[in-house]
Amino acid sequence: MSGADEKLQAVLEGYSNFLREKKLAMPKHQPHLVRWVREFLLFARKHSDHPFEQTLDLFLTAPGQRAGVKP
Repeated sequence: MSGADEKLQAVLEGYSNFLREKKLAMPKHQPHLVRWVREFLLFARKHSDHPFEQTLDLFLTAPGQRAGVKP
């Protein structure tokens, strides 16, 4: 595992712990929130030349372009 992958895993574990400890989401929803954060962070890596706001806009429109996913 590369250093970037290890750092990503550490961030996701921290986020998961944060959600659980602060009870910010029901336990059954927490894995889905972590997955969305993971997908965003991986997407942001590929679009690092864009400002955050533009990257977020691109990410939010991307799922609607995938087969079987509603916008």
